[in-house]
Amino acid sequence: MLKPSVDGSAVFPDGYDEIREEAISILLEDARWVFSGLLYGFSFRYIPGNADEGFGELFELEPIHQIPKGDPSLEIYQVEDDYQTLKVLFYYWPDEDQFRRMDISRGGGYQSSAAEGGVPMMMEGARIASMEEAVKQALRADLRSVIYNRPLEVDGKVYLSSPPDLSIRSGEYRSRLRILYRRDDLVTFPLNY
Repeated sequence: MLKPSVDGSAVFPDGYDEIREEAISILLEDARWVFSGLLYGFSFRYIPGNADEGFGELFELEPIHQIPKGDPSLEIYQVEDDYQTLKVLFYYWPDEDQFRRMDISRGGGYQSSAAEGGVPMMMEGARIASMEEAVKQALRADLRSVIYNRPLEVDGKVYLSSPPDLSIRSGEYRSRLRILYRRDDLVTFPLNY
């Protein structure tokens, strides 16, 4: 517990500035992932698991393209902290080509879905992993409503349609997000399977 100084401001421990800067740089990488997902999207591959046949599901999410590290268009707009809470507001303004790309890439044929995903906080890369889990859950939920029989494999493209809402609950990072996705390939089981 921190005790306020004589003038009422918080007293920060030694080394706090280094920890704060490291936390901001980690959050900047998370922001780069989010903005890249909004702008360029991801390719996905989903193979539903089958416990009866002894294999688990496979979900791969690969960025189509990412905003480069150090891109001057991605900046830290505002930082607020009081030692217990760190709030960082990031700002990214796409250039003209990127705006055009967003308009073209979200043409017809995209489905909308939303879901929440969570992973343990202590897992490496947990915030991004929780967002990837939310994308998977959103795809699963919507695919179940449009595909009658479990598919063998589904491939396609997915975009984040809004920034995710991240929170911590019961020792997990929880992400809620909305996506737009398109199935490029759907492989079903053979009729005599």
